Amino acid sequence: ESIIALTFEVPLGVRAAKGRAAMAAAATREVAYQHQALAAQLFRDLQVSLTALAFNQNILVSSQEQEVLALELLAQEQIRFKEGESTQFVLISREKVALEAQLKRIDATIDRFRNELMVHATLAKLTG
Repeated sequence: ESIIALTFEVPLGVRAAKGRAAMAAAATREVAYQHQALAAQLFRDLQVSLTALAFNQNILVSSQEQEVLALELLAQEQIRFKEGESTQFVLISREKVALEAQLKRIDATIDRFRNELMVHATLAKLTG
């Protein structure tokens, strides 16, 4: 009968180094996953901002058209009033509508600028 005994000795420093390497690899993977998630979120934000900008551009065009129409109606009403075919109440109503149309156009312009800033901010986050 023979008894064979084997002894494996791994230096403690090698095991510690392998453990540190595994921990560093795990940390690197975590950072890579976080980077991927952040990039995906930023791309979604950019897509939402671009969609909002396109939508707001349509609103701005409609607001501008409404303003032009309201001002034309006001001008016609002023002519009618000068000719005595309209009342001051109708004239004031047309003025009110024209002013409201101008305010809506200004609001739409501000919203468009705000949306443009959002797009630029998102692009800055993506590139920076």
